[in-house]
Formats: sequence, C-alpha cells, structure tokens
Amino acid sequence: MEYLCEAVPAYLPLFPAPQRKVIVRNIIARARAFGFEWESSFGLLGDLVLSVAPNLWSDPRIGPLLHAARDSDLQFQLATLSQDDWNRAEARRSDVLAWLPPALDGAAGWAPADACLDVMLWDSSKDCRVALRGDVARAMSDFGLGNSLDAFCVCAGWVHLYGPDRMDERRHPWLRDILSPAMAGPVRLAALRARVMLDHARRV
Repeated sequence: MEYLCEAVPAYLPLFPAPQRKVIVRNIIARARAFGFEWESSFGLLGDLVLSVAPNLWSDPRIGPLLHAARDSDLQFQLATLSQDDWNRAEARRSDVLAWLPPALDGAAGWAPADACLDVMLWDSSKDCRVALRGDVARAMSDFGLGNSLDAFCVCAGWVHLYGPDRMDERRHPWLRDILSPAMAGPVRLAALRARVMLDHARRV
C-alpha cells in the first residue's frame, strides 16, 4: 500500500487508511482472478489501475492482453501497448472496480452500490447513504446518465458533496454546460466527475 501511495499520490492518499486497504485488497483480488500471483505484478497492475483506469480489464485491447499474460511476461506484454491504447483506456475511466470486490461484479440489488459508497463516501453514515438513493436517482435522470453503477457513484458524490444547492446555477454556473442537450451522456458523466474532483479533491 505504501508503494502505491507513493507511485500514485493523486489517488490513495485522498482516502483514509481503512478505505485504502479496501482498494488495495480489491486490486489484488482482481489481479489474482486473472491468474497473477507475484508481488511485483500486484504493484505494477496497481500502479496502472490507479493512474490510468481501474477498469483496464474491460478495455478491448488491454483486457484480452491481461487475460493472456502471465507473471513472467507481464511487463513485456504491457510494453506492446501503444500510447493510443493507454489514452483510450484513460478516456473511458471508471473508478468503480477499485471500490467493488470482484465477488460483487454483476450482483443484483443495492450491494454493489453500497460497497462502492462505503469507500467513496467514507465521511457519511450508512443511514445517510441509504437516504441519498432517491436524490441520486433524480440526479441521474436530470443529467440523462442512464442507470449504470458508474453514473450512480458519480451522482452520489455530487449529491453528497454539493448539498441542497447543487442545482443552483448561480452558485454553479458550469452546470449550464453540463446540462446542455449538445453534450452527450458519456461526455457529461466525465465532465461531472472532473468537476467534483476539481471542487472537492474527491474521487467519484
């Protein structure tokens, strides 16, 4: 964990120690699910996952490469990727897989969302996070973001961190751009995530 805090200072140090442990545990569990066992592989993949995209596994080029790679040739295989590959993965970044245990991938109900919010909204109680659900659903609809877990987490951060005045365009004039019909849903989601991070130095 200390290595990843130093290697990716813009990520793990933003979380309290208990949440850091959960993130590192999830990264190692996902690496093991793909057959990796070496500590050096965990460190390398952890660095890439946090600095580029926790959802590297789902990238159409990088995912199959990680599926096929072994501990002994991981560095070589990664070296075959182009800068375009890394840029594409970063543009599609979602932090959900850093917060979600692999055992909950695709699970029904509130369990995946609750697991993510336990990490992401560490400064709120379980009861408060449950109470946010209605407001988060409305925010997802207002922003036209669909019903993905990624959109839920971004909107939960938005609702929690900006409070009751979150839709006040006088306080947040940048909302006009994000709510513009000309902005496509994926771009709007990325813009909202970036804005929350800029204003609050929080990963959502």
